Amino acid sequence: MVNSTWIKGQTVLITTFTTKCMYWDTKQLAWSTAGCWVGIESTPGLTYCRCSHLTMFGSSFFVMPNRVDVSLTAQYFATVKQNYVVVVLLSIFFSLYLITLLWACYADRRAFARRNVTLLKDNHPCASYNYLLNIQTGNRKGASTTANVTVQLIGTEVESEPHLLNDPDKPVFERGGVDMFLLTTPFPLGDLTGIRLCLDNSGGQPSWYLNKVTIQDLQTHKVWHFLSSSWLSSDRGEGLTRKTLNAAKNNEIRSFRNIFQSRTSTGFRDEHIWVSIVDPPWRSPFTRAQRVSCCMSLLLCTMAINIAFWNIPKDTQSPVIFTIASLKVTWDEIMVGVESGLLMFPINILIITIFRSIKPNITQPKEKSHDIQDLKPHTVTMPTILKDTEEMLNLLCKSQRNKIPEMRKRLETCDDLYSAFNRVHRVIQLMQGLSESDPHWVYCSHFVLNCLQHLSTCLEQLDSSAFPTPEASQNILNTVHLLLKTSEMVFTSHIAYRLQNLLHR
Repeated sequence: MVNSTWIKGQTVLITTFTTKCMYWDTKQLAWSTAGCWVGIESTPGLTYCRCSHLTMFGSSFFVMPNRVDVSLTAQYFATVKQNYVVVVLLSIFFSLYLITLLWACYADRRAFARRNVTLLKDNHPCASYNYLLNIQTGNRKGASTTANVTVQLIGTEVESEPHLLNDPDKPVFERGGVDMFLLTTPFPLGDLTGIRLCLDNSGGQPSWYLNKVTIQDLQTHKVWHFLSSSWLSSDRGEGLTRKTLNAAKNNEIRSFRNIFQSRTSTGFRDEHIWVSIVDPPWRSPFTRAQRVSCCMSLLLCTMAINIAFWNIPKDTQSPVIFTIASLKVTWDEIMVGVESGLLMFPINILIITIFRSIKPNITQPKEKSHDIQDLKPHTVTMPTILKDTEEMLNLLCKSQRNKIPEMRKRLETCDDLYSAFNRVHRVIQLMQGLSESDPHWVYCSHFVLNCLQHLSTCLEQLDSSAFPTPEASQNILNTVHLLLKTSEMVFTSHIAYRLQNLLHR
């Protein structure tokens, strides 16, 4: 009620209203005013209540969503002619989903074919010490290369032979790609201190941006990191096609720059579910097709949650948080966004965690059909035997622990085999005189044994006319057989020493 009073020439309006504070008593199941009274801050449009007890009032911090009745879905579809926008929108989403899913399956097949570890062709067939090379190409424009890349490992004890990094069955060193190669050596190289990389500038795009190289010793499981983040090119960066990378130290690996780059790249390419569809990590078991399905399910869940908050009654008394031109954002609108995020977060985590936890199916590779030419034995000649023997000696000479002087001339005739096998006999005697064994002698003796077995097989297949006399052929064969038996005994003893040392540890 409003009263108008005139006081000394002024008009005063007095408004009177009636209000009270009540709460729902859960024990008496009735409204009650006990312990509550109206505060002086009350207005005709707002009641300020003060109570001496904790009370659940009608207003809430959260915005209550609409009630969604799933049983009325058939009735909703009956009104499609009146509002066909939702049906058209869903049809577009499902069409895009199917198209994207087909593309994702095709891209997954191509990516799966590139995940195989490449066994380098120039590995010596008798070497058995393995290193796994993980080479990451940068993700910037023009980072891939068409040139031939060679690598040489530098260890504290010995350097490896230069190896050509290529794979005839798949492209390598593509932009943002990760290529894995298996490199074998006759014996351990020691702790790796560096690697040498070389480009031959062949092809139409020889420039190569190398991100990093990771090498793992598959016997000891020790890992070395070689950070590059630079160009190997004659016209980019430093203009170098040959580069030596030193093994990164712990402080370099744990530096902020290295961690930030790796985490940022991993975060966008793997953790961000939408961005990772285009460019996921090459060796992630979470496939593109699975990521597309996750995105579609999250999109539908978002739409379902938005239905619960669609067309809710607006609170005109809700405070405005900020204003941008004609756009006003109220507290209720912010709370709707927060509540939608809280509802979507567990759904998002659950779906992604399920797919990440599923182990990929391991399919056995199909046996390749061999041609008749592949089944034919290779032709054995004296030059091939001389070449194999010379290659074995050159590899043994690389390590100073074997105490073999370097060869001054190449093996050219049958008579040169006697001096070559004499060098091999010295190495066997050196290994035979050692009472203790370490990985170098274990793998070195294994390498010599494999090489002698190969040479023995080749000499047995070689025609006696390749030798000056039949006696020379028999003498060479007897010498190889004797060396073979001795090397087998040496290898067995070193293996026994090695196993005994491991058991004592």
